[in-house]
Amino acid sequence: MRLMSDILFWAANLTLIISVVLLEIGTKYMREKKNLKRKKLDRVAMKFMLVAGILYLSSFLLALA
Repeated sequence: MRLMSDILFWAANLTLIISVVLLEIGTKYMREKKNLKRKKLDRVAMKFMLVAGILYLSSFLLALA
């Protein structure tokens, strides 16, 4: 169980880093007044954050078991 929890934890870290990078790219588009690209990237980044939260939660629950 510990190995699976560790794998889920590192996967959550990776998805969180991806979402932060996408949000950063979105702010670059915001400065360039390209709102459509920014909104699309923000939606994708929020989905990655949701997945990261689910992975963190499942990692935590497996660590308790």
